[in-house]
Amino acid sequence: LLEFLSVGVSPEPTQLFYRGLYPIGGGKVQEAVSRPLRAFKKWGFLAADPPLLKDRMQGRERRGYDQASRLRILREFARGKKEFRLRDYLQEVRFSVSRQQALKDLKSVPGIRKRGRGKGAVYGSGSL
Repeated sequence: LLEFLSVGVSPEPTQLFYRGLYPIGGGKVQEAVSRPLRAFKKWGFLAADPPLLKDRMQGRERRGYDQASRLRILREFARGKKEFRLRDYLQEVRFSVSRQQALKDLKSVPGIRKRGRGKGAVYGSGSL
């Protein structure tokens, strides 16, 4: 039904979804620009906070990042760390992806090397 309703509707030019909510130049604006949620980005909007939904109120909040955003988050996160674990990356993306997707993300970024196996594996720059 949504596809039927959205036929012929094009995304907006990139802009903040929540107008006037974040102070210009503040941390939340930076987060909205560098870590936009997939549902908003698809339509040309930038937002760091999902709308208040019933699922969120029941503790099942899920934030979705598209692949480009996740990989940018991973590169920035890894740049500041000598070594880190898979769980650290999952915390950085707020557990919005599965462990398998996080492993795929880690394998896809050049320069991140894995040392060890299983849950004890450590990731970091090429000199590990």
